[in-house]
Order: sequence, then C-alpha cells, then structure tokens
Amino acid sequence: MGGWADGRRVEGELTSIDRTAYPRFRRSVPMKELQESFSPSESEINWARERTRTPEHLLALLLLLKAFQRLGCFPDLFEVPLSIVDHVRGVLGQASAVVAEHASSRSGERHRAWIRERLQVVFDPPAAERLARQVISDAATAVPHLQAVRAQATSERSRARAAAGIPGGCRHHLVQQLPATGKR
Repeated sequence: MGGWADGRRVEGELTSIDRTAYPRFRRSVPMKELQESFSPSESEINWARERTRTPEHLLALLLLLKAFQRLGCFPDLFEVPLSIVDHVRGVLGQASAVVAEHASSRSGERHRAWIRERLQVVFDPPAAERLARQVISDAATAVPHLQAVRAQATSERSRARAAAGIPGGCRHHLVQQLPATGKR
C-alpha cells in the first residue's frame, strides 16, 4: 500500500488519520462508528442530565464527552461533524432545532472539568510539558535519523498536549493522564 506526500509517491503503509499526532474527526463517519463510538450510554445520559438544565447544554456535554473518549481531546463544538450531532441528538430524542451550545465560556469550562473528573483525567499542563520534553529527549537518543526524531517527537509531544481542555482545536492542548490524587 502506498500514497502521496508533498507531490511524490510514498511506498509502504500510511498512518490512519485517527492514529496521527493531531487527532480529528473523519470527514465521513460510518454508521457502525457512530453507534460504537458516539452513542451515549444510559449511564452517561443520566450523568449529563444531572448536570445540565437545558437541552442545548445536555447535547453539548454529551458531544464533548463522546468526542473526548474518541479523540482524547476537546474539540470546539463547531468541529463536531453534523452526522455525530444528529446521531447523539437522535439518541436523546431531541428535536432537530436543538443546537449544542455553551451559554458562556464558563459553561464550556465546567463541562470539560466534569468530563475530566468522570474519566479521571488530571489537568496538569506543567506535568504534561515535562513528560513531552522527556519523551523528546528519549526519542533523540533512541532514533538515529534526525527526521525520524522530529516525527516521533512531534507525534509524542502532540499526544502529551492533546486534551488540556482549552477550546480551539485538539492540537493546541496539553494533557497527562495520571492516577487521581485529589490535586487538580
């Protein structure tokens, strides 16, 4: 199998889009993936209902939860494909007029904090940065070719930065998944 990069043919196996350093949604989400990855469970729906007051916030919270579980980061709500929004809206039995939104930036921050707590993801940008630097250092000594070092370092650093919970696209975030210590 091969593909194209920078206008030239590349031989070998190409990395799947969901395994790249910058996780993102597929352009077209197959029905099987919608059902397996984006259908909120009854437990997740009940959890979200306990925390929200409006149908718009319920939809937004569940979309962020399912996106975080799938991508490992918090996308902006407008980045979530319409097929996923429609699917979750359908599971909830909501009208098509219900739009996922946050009334304020505080609502979004609260939603991300609740999701981190539920999934036991610790928000610790300095620790994530230290981890990223260590991975880059380890990669530089383990990989003989500079291009390979850059590719591995970029990939690992991006994963370490993936889900800090600051909106603006997955590639702009920091995260480190640590055992819950009570410190946040």
